Amino acid sequence: MKTILRNNINVVQQYFRNIAFVVVLSGTLIFSIFSTICYAQNMSINNISDNFTEFSVFQNKPNPVSEFTIINFYTPTSDLIEFKVFNVLGKLIFKQYIQSELGYNSFEYYPKHLASGIYMYALSGKNGTSTRRMILR
Repeated sequence: MKTILRNNINVVQQYFRNIAFVVVLSGTLIFSIFSTICYAQNMSINNISDNFTEFSVFQNKPNPVSEFTIINFYTPTSDLIEFKVFNVLGKLIFKQYIQSELGYNSFEYYPKHLASGIYMYALSGKNGTSTRRMILR
């Protein structure tokens, strides 16, 4: 896995509604999602760069994942980012640290060790945490 700084990334902005997904482990809420994709809109980060001033994680592409996926995120400062992958029961499956630069960052993830199914991934740093869903074929 490597970290690549990107200045011009195409982002699919997704709008969600109507399905709840919650994972609780030993009485502690691990993460929850309330979503179903209604529609998607392609955007260029150059056109929306002023809108992001805090830590943001974008949906991985492609999703569903076959061989690898690209995960894009924005961080307002250079940071050591913790990347975690969980199964639907909330069990930690994979963890790695990624050194990010100020601004938009991108890295490739190769989930060859994972079976087909639905997984959640979380990126955490000193500026926040964000979780997204990933589907493996």
